[in-house]
Amino acid sequence: MKQDLIDGGIDVICSQVMHDGLARDELCGSRSGSINVFEVHNSNLPDAENLGFSAIDVLNQYQDEECEQ
Repeated sequence: MKQDLIDGGIDVICSQVMHDGLARDELCGSRSGSINVFEVHNSNLPDAENLGFSAIDVLNQYQDEECEQ
């Protein structure tokens, strides 16, 4: 996913795997809630959205944490 952004001409400042903040049952084979989070410049957000990415603020339960390069 990071490479998709880079190939699209978007500078990725930081990337990390986070949790979407939603509660889930712990069942074998169920979704874990892990998401890839990429920090990009605000000016690159429209280009990232054109590639199918979304701004993190669409997840109401997400708890933002400082990116750890």
